[in-house]
Amino acid sequence: DESLDTGDLGAKTTIIPSVPGRWHGKSDSLRQHSSYVFLPDAEPLPPGTARPPNSMRIFRIGTTYNVRIDGSVRTTLGVPLGRDLEFTFKTEPLSLFVSISRSGLGGGVRMSAFSPRLYFNDTINIDSIAKAVTFEPPINGIWRLGTDRDDCTFLPSEGPLLPSTNYAIIVSNEVAVSGEARLNVADTSTFTTE
Repeated sequence: DESLDTGDLGAKTTIIPSVPGRWHGKSDSLRQHSSYVFLPDAEPLPPGTARPPNSMRIFRIGTTYNVRIDGSVRTTLGVPLGRDLEFTFKTEPLSLFVSISRSGLGGGVRMSAFSPRLYFNDTINIDSIAKAVTFEPPINGIWRLGTDRDDCTFLPSEGPLLPSTNYAIIVSNEVAVSGEARLNVADTSTFTTE
């Protein structure tokens, strides 16, 4: 099995939506074949700017990508691949985990210690979170973005919650909270105060 010219492979591969990156090859002498890995380039940042932990993700969440490798790609000896190769893949959808501290008696939520946290699998826009999340019955407050930019905490602006009351946190799937990504289905988490 001849190795492909990774420069030629990169020049003759089309990924839609576009993703900048480079192909890297690896030979397996025991099986006598080569494998190739596409590594996306990290987006450049302005000088002096720190990169948030999740920002290395180049592929957009919940997106289908189409990959086409032209059959004219040559091996290191100049022999063409011979036929086009095409495939698609889809990245994982936006997902959410809701954390509510249930430290009160009987698993209830303390009225004065209510501060739920939302965790996503991608960086989020805090302004969109404020539009996407509602409480029933209503609770006024603000959302604070976590340092990794993929989580946020709600800080109530009023006194303690009502005692012995059922509440719901509803996260809409109508509002994009991470770039253009939104939840596939709305998420509702419930809790009861002590």
